[in-house]
This record gives sequence, C-alpha cells and structure tokens, in this order.
Amino acid sequence: MTLSLLPFTAKPSHGLQIVARSFSPTYAAVGDDVTLSCHFTFDPDDLGGIDIEWSTKPADIQREETVVIWYAGDHRIYSDFDHRFQNRVQFVSPDPESGNASITINDLKLTDSDTFQCKVRKLPGISSILIRLDVMERPTKPVCNPEVVVEMGQTVVLSCIGSQGSPPMWYTWFKESREKMLPGDLFLKITGEDVLGSYVCNAENLVGSDTCTATLIMKPAVSNVAVSAAVTVIVLLMIIIISAIVFFYIKPQSNSKFLHLLPNSRLIDENVEVKMRIWKHFKGSYFKERAG
Repeated sequence: MTLSLLPFTAKPSHGLQIVARSFSPTYAAVGDDVTLSCHFTFDPDDLGGIDIEWSTKPADIQREETVVIWYAGDHRIYSDFDHRFQNRVQFVSPDPESGNASITINDLKLTDSDTFQCKVRKLPGISSILIRLDVMERPTKPVCNPEVVVEMGQTVVLSCIGSQGSPPMWYTWFKESREKMLPGDLFLKITGEDVLGSYVCNAENLVGSDTCTATLIMKPAVSNVAVSAAVTVIVLLMIIIISAIVFFYIKPQSNSKFLHLLPNSRLIDENVEVKMRIWKHFKGSYFKERAG
C-alpha cells in the first residue's frame, strides 16, 4: 500500500481547513493498494454537518467532475458513481467526520491514473485539494546472457534487454560484493582475473525493480602437453598407415606363380629394397628428432 503525507497550509475558511495530504503526484504499481490522504480540522463553532466528496477532475475544465465516493454525514456513504472504482474504494476511517477524509483504492489498474479532488464542506466553510495519481507497471525481469566466455585482452559489453514496465526506466550494473553502480551498458576490458565474476543488472522505474545476472568466465587455455600429445598421436597414425601400405602392397612376394607373371621380378625386388631403405630412414629420423 502506498501512503505518504505532505503538510498542507490553506487559508482558514470559518475554521475549516485541510492540514495534511498525499504528495502529488503519487506513484503506485498496478495491483497494489494506494491511500490518498486528506486530513482536515474545523472550528467547533462552525455550523452544519460534514460533507466529504472525492471526485476525479478532468484536464479539460469544460468537462464535469466525476464523483468517486461521497460521505453525506450521519455515516451515509455512497460509492457507486464511477464504474471504474466500483467495490474498490472506501474511506480509511470508519468515522470521516473525525478529521480523516482519506480514501483507499484497492487493486490498482492503469486506467485509475487521474487527478483526484478531496473536497470538505462544513457550512459556511469549504476546502479542497488536488492529488495526481499515476499508476504504473513494475519492471519485469530483464534478460542477461547468463554466462559470457572471455579471453585476456578482450573488451566485452554487457547489456540488459527486454524489460517491460512503465517509463521512465533506468538500468544500472554492479558487480556482486561491490556497491558501485554503473548506468547503461557495461563495457569491460579483460585485464586480469579480478574482472571475472558475476555482474548484476538492475532494471528500475518509479514503482519497482528487478534484476538479472551475467557471469564472466575465462576461456580455458590449450596446454602445450595436450598439443604435443595430439601431434604424437597423428604421427604414429601416419607411421601405422604407411607400414600397412608397405606390408600389403610393396612386400616381395614368394609365390612363384606371382613372380612368373611379372616380367622382371628382380627389378621389383630392387624397388622394394630401395623403398624399405627410404622408410627406415624416415622412421629413424623422426624418432631421433623426438629424442632430441
């Protein structure tokens, strides 16, 4: 429930005057209850009964005011004038004549935004005040990238997007465990481990706020051991493949029928010998280099 009081000084009219009221404008959120305050005093010598009327006052002065709730004295209360507030408005005090003419409006809607007038009559005096009520939607939860992977030296931008709510809306960032607030988008230069961690975005308007969190983590570095192991595996696979080729396609054949079909088996044997020397030289050079 929203409730605020502002001292109010009015010229006395036969002793009747409104002495306290709500701030104007008063801001409240959709779905909340709000109290519009109107406190008055009067002189015991003033004649007649108390008449209290709350109404909405249109911006166009040529349009008529619409009564919201009316206290006609002797505990007679009428509140069925404006269908917008039907069954949602009542006096705060069970006895408004005591000096408390404040009202409460329940379950606020955006359409309840208006300028309200509290008017108190006790003949021959009359006094009134105006209170502007602005009903707004709270911000919804903004959207952040929950996890941001960064590299050393990189510049990243953290943003809040998608938050709904009545304007004006403000966005601020702060790092968890720190109090410093930074407005708008957050630009970060990744210079060390101290920049990493969780950052909170706060979306806020005049009636509420909500947050989301983004966490910066460093991209894992590839170790030299892992690179060396990968290269070794690749080279070994190449050796196995070449060995298989030599074994199955270049190895001299002992089958006499196979040799008989070849025009020059001696030449083939010589070619095989040359290739086997090349293979032994390649294998020996690789392992000698790895050992060095």
